[in-house]
Amino acid sequence: NLSKQYDKGTYLGSVYLRQTQDVITNFVYLLPTDSSILVSSFINGDNQWSYGTEHSVKYSPVKALDLTMNANVFYTEIQGGSAIGNLNNQGFSWNAKLIAQYRLPGNWNLQLNGDYEAPRIIPQGRTIPVYGADFSIAKSWKKAWTFNLSLIDMFNTRRFGNLFETPVFSQEFMRRRDTRFVRLTASYRFGEFDMFLLRRMRRSSGGGGGMDMDF
Repeated sequence: NLSKQYDKGTYLGSVYLRQTQDVITNFVYLLPTDSSILVSSFINGDNQWSYGTEHSVKYSPVKALDLTMNANVFYTEIQGGSAIGNLNNQGFSWNAKLIAQYRLPGNWNLQLNGDYEAPRIIPQGRTIPVYGADFSIAKSWKKAWTFNLSLIDMFNTRRFGNLFETPVFSQEFMRRRDTRFVRLTASYRFGEFDMFLLRRMRRSSGGGGGMDMDF
């Protein structure tokens, strides 16, 4: 990891290597009793190796505006194993996110989120690209109440699916988890956040300021 602090923002970059055993992956096969029917399911493959680089930047061009940008580029190799006919596949992919937050007078807050995920490798093909944007307006009231009005998938573009290519069949499918919708939430905070209590708990437990890192 590499971390940098600047006058108007921060930067965090990393390089990583990940290995997953018995990886869960999509799998499509012909129904043994009827070859005209395709069965879509999930199965444990053998191994998956991924390595890449991820970069996050937080930038505040003016006092009220925060921009957070993230990009991840990686290479994946999937070894399917005997359970799925020793299918192997490999290739590059990437994803990116942008969060723009603007603070208005009167404890109003505007936030715009956008994300894009390029096609990823699966043993029998690849996923389809996934992209969308969300917008929300939040209002804090009397330091305890927070009201949030969100428009989820504002352009109605988020779709999930796969493209399967084998010597005997080809299949592409798409599904949605949700269509575009509006959500209103209200939350109430009880009590006050006590930094002195938190410090006393850290001292009593012997803990420091570090963190556990999970790769």
